[in-house]
Formats: sequence, structure tokens, C-alpha cells
Amino acid sequence: MTRVTRVGINGFGRVGRLALRAGWGRNDLALVHVNEIKGGTGTGAHLLEFDSVHGRWAMPIASNEHNLAIDGRRLGWSDVSEPTDVDWEGLGVDVALECSGKFRTGSTLKPHLERGGSAGPGGFGVRRALAAPAA
Repeated sequence: MTRVTRVGINGFGRVGRLALRAGWGRNDLALVHVNEIKGGTGTGAHLLEFDSVHGRWAMPIASNEHNLAIDGRRLGWSDVSEPTDVDWEGLGVDVALECSGKFRTGSTLKPHLERGGSAGPGGFGVRRALAAPAA
């Protein structure tokens, strides 16, 4: 049986949206939450569906004030400016992808990385992954 890793995304610009597209449909990943401070769910849904380079995504996408729904599966949405204020652990997130481009140095990533949460599946708590070039 394949273990499913629950993924959250902080920053839903091009990198965050393409990370979601790339992970969607994988049996070993469940994309469960997005944190994005600009534009809201309606803008996020539109930009996810229509990419100027990769074209239109064939998945049906809907949104309301607090969620995105992709192919009928709901993803939570928040709009807090500090990713440490997102309760990744409470949302059941195993890996939080940092895709905002804002937190790229050791000093800006430190609070984000230190808030690892209590030990979750496998005893690791919430892990973070940086999806941007290091500064």
C-alpha cells in the first residue's frame, strides 16, 4: 500500500500553480491546502486553469471564498502573510512547499523551518521544501 503524502503550498504564483499541476493525480500525493495573499480563490482558480505558457488545464476548477475545488476534490485556502501562521499541522499537511519566492534566505526561512510541528506520520512533523532559487 502506498503512503499518501499530504502537501500544502505557500505561494500560488506560477511556481506554486505548476507544482500543484505537476502533483495532481499522483497516487502518492494529496494536495490539500494553498496559502496565497494576493487575489483570492477566484483569481487563483482562473490562473490555475489558464497558463500562458502551458496552456489551459483540462481539470474542472471551481472556487468559493474558502476553497478551491479541482475535479470535485476540495483544497483549503488561506491568505495569511506569514506562513508560520498557517496551521499546517492542524490541516494534516506532511510537506509544505514554499513557493512564494519571499522566503529564500536562511534568516527568512528560519522561523518557517523551526515551526515543524509535533511528530506526524514517520515521526517527522511537517516538513518544508523550498521551491525557489536560494538567495
